[in-house]
Amino acid sequence: SQTPLYTSQLETITHIAVDVLPTKMHRAVHVLYVATYEGLIKKISVLSRTQTTCVLEIWRPFPIDANVPILTLQYLKETDSVYIGTQEQLMRVPAQHCSRHQTKLACVN
Repeated sequence: SQTPLYTSQLETITHIAVDVLPTKMHRAVHVLYVATYEGLIKKISVLSRTQTTCVLEIWRPFPIDANVPILTLQYLKETDSVYIGTQEQLMRVPAQHCSRHQTKLACVN
């Protein structure tokens, strides 16, 4: 039997977008951008050899009390961004949050 890549208790996944990128250690790493019913976006890596997952980041694109349902989620490689669509707006969120790192090299590595 095949086991799920990712599970979480008491959480409903509503949308998923995928990027595939090479790294120093692995030929290809799949990065999943997962939207939840609660309005969170989880950035999850999947190592191709072992199929193990790791939650890299959890984004809260809307205020906690906003209760904004995510209607669509798309990743666009050309802009390296995740696009989040709601009833009232379309947001672009950079996939690499480089402003948190000291240098661009630290961000991309």
